[in-house]
Amino acid sequence: MEYKCVVIDDEPMAIEVLQTHLAKLDNIKVAASFTNPLEGLQYLSENRTDLLFLDIEMPAITGFSLLKAMFSKPKVIITTAHRNYAAEAFDFQVLDYLLKPIPFERFLRAMNRFYDSTTKKSIDDKNQAVEHDYIIMKADKRFHKVFFDQILFIESMDDFIRIHTSDARLDVYDRLIGMEAKLPASSFLRVHRSFLVHRQKIDSFSTSEIFIGKFEIPIGKSYRIEVVKLLSLK
Repeated sequence: MEYKCVVIDDEPMAIEVLQTHLAKLDNIKVAASFTNPLEGLQYLSENRTDLLFLDIEMPAITGFSLLKAMFSKPKVIITTAHRNYAAEAFDFQVLDYLLKPIPFERFLRAMNRFYDSTTKKSIDDKNQAVEHDYIIMKADKRFHKVFFDQILFIESMDDFIRIHTSDARLDVYDRLIGMEAKLPASSFLRVHRSFLVHRQKIDSFSTSEIFIGKFEIPIGKSYRIEVVKLLSLK
């Protein structure tokens, strides 16, 4: 399995060090890096990320403020030149706290923590998948049991998501990336920054659209090649 990571640090040299270290590992890819933390925050809100390397002292917004602003968080490893933030950092349940300059041996220990945490999560997810084929969602002041096989697709509506099922429509206060993490990856596919679809509900598709019943769902340009390739294999 390949993991996707993001690096946010206002120092380009610090980013280069992490990229050099990460290049020595086969199963992790730097999906994006940012010296502007606000641009990084925007990217994280729109793209599923497994691991975030995050600096603390940055212009415009600190690493801690960024973590507070995130609705759904990936695993986080702090990278900083300052020792005095460690206690506060672990209040955010970060995986590790790396002090710059970061030697490869110390970086590797942090990565082993990440791998250990993902292994445990995959086991937990597998056990949950065996026990449950539904998710509980709050909408209209009630809790709804929504079975995975009833979901047609999910649409992002800025401050909430709209779940389209075979017989209803639910507006839920959540982010699309957060919802994506709660659903079985084998059944659901992100096809656009604003749309997540159930693969088995797709009636037909082109290189730019997916058709589910009466609905026409756009395929985002950045998703097109991967989506069409995956759907063509089915």
